Amino acid sequence: MSRTGFHRSSLAFAVLLALVPLGACGSPAEDDVAHICIDYVYFETPGDAVDDASAVVLGRVVERAGTGDFEGVDASIFTIAVDEWVESGTGPGAEQPEQIEVMSLPRTCGESGDALADAVGGDALYLFLREVDGQWETLTPFQGQIPPDGNGEIPSQWPGDIYD
Repeated sequence: MSRTGFHRSSLAFAVLLALVPLGACGSPAEDDVAHICIDYVYFETPGDAVDDASAVVLGRVVERAGTGDFEGVDASIFTIAVDEWVESGTGPGAEQPEQIEVMSLPRTCGESGDALADAVGGDALYLFLREVDGQWETLTPFQGQIPPDGNGEIPSQWPGDIYD
């Protein structure tokens, strides 16, 4: 026996047994996937999102225009047909075009889905936008857009299903 009380063959066998279950846990592709979790800011009301936004538009999501990178996570970019510039900061929308491209911030922590993807071809939404390096992006994946209320205005409260 060695000074530690194990024969080299016993140690090799123990290492082999420890490695066997790892191979059964899944494919290498599944094991290599890292889940990034981004802690997005929370806005108490849509009015708070308006206050934080570089711009607010009322528009319709036309189509998916491509992808971009947000903090190491793939994010979809959508073409938005702008019906109205409600607030327009000094970003790329200062000229208030009728069509813009917006990065829909990704859900993270293993969640999938994209709020703007669900809105392609649908009714108009208020979009709360931030300008970063010449690109528009939603404020958060959950509080970056909201449908108008019954009067066509920005609602005073978030809908109950905002995180669906």
